[in-house]
Amino acid sequence: MSFLAPIPPKLALLIPRLGCDNDSEVVAAVRAIGRQLQGAGNDWHDLAAAVSQARAASEEEPRQTRETTEPSSPSEAVMWLMRRLHLLKEREARFIRDISVHAWRGDGMRLSPKQLKWLGAITQRVWAIETGGACDDW
Repeated sequence: MSFLAPIPPKLALLIPRLGCDNDSEVVAAVRAIGRQLQGAGNDWHDLAAAVSQARAASEEEPRQTRETTEPSSPSEAVMWLMRRLHLLKEREARFIRDISVHAWRGDGMRLSPKQLKWLGAITQRVWAIETGGACDDW
């Protein structure tokens, strides 16, 4: 059994989907996580060990309360917002979950100008909530 390096961004995008109300989406997320683990030569036991190891390390180090670097691209914004779904309105959270699928599949962020504008607005609003400042456009 090998230990995972820090959890890859693709897993970080999939893990929040485990809390969805839709059972088929949860099962799809579980299968996708399994494929990601297997592709990296790991299994569920390795993931559990990595989580335990990360938790132990976080208890030893003081936690940073705020991120100081704003998202600089649409895909970074989606990953950043997936960790902040609790700050989003229901419609915004659904939008972010839907487009996050493209980020973890690696097939690119093919968003319309209207979707990009909305993603930017959501990112700026949440950034302002967390930091009290404005977020630059990308």
